[in-house]
Amino acid sequence: MPGVNGMDGYAELALWLHDSGKAFQVEVYRWDAGNLVIADDVYPYYFQKMVAYYESVLEESDLARYWYYLGDAQRKAGMHAQAFQSIEQALQFPNPYPYREALLRWKKELDGANRKS
Repeated sequence: MPGVNGMDGYAELALWLHDSGKAFQVEVYRWDAGNLVIADDVYPYYFQKMVAYYESVLEESDLARYWYYLGDAQRKAGMHAQAFQSIEQALQFPNPYPYREALLRWKKELDGANRKS
């Protein structure tokens, strides 16, 4: 996958851990010096695809967990303002996912990132 500096010759692996419904926790790794390490330099490339995935899922099912996962994908893709809006949407549900305090903490972090950019 191309990273922030283009192709580097390394192979990355995206692992999808099923949560519920069509929601997945996704992480991208690569092999480095005998260990699997997080490959966050390819996040902007990979997670744009996850944003499109969750946007299509939300067209079918307007659920808090999908807004949360859309926000996570947007954050990892570098789309902080959009992630902030997705978390705002997730907070509108009576039982936000994963839980209200986590979303409020994340929203505060995203607000700080939006102010820096």
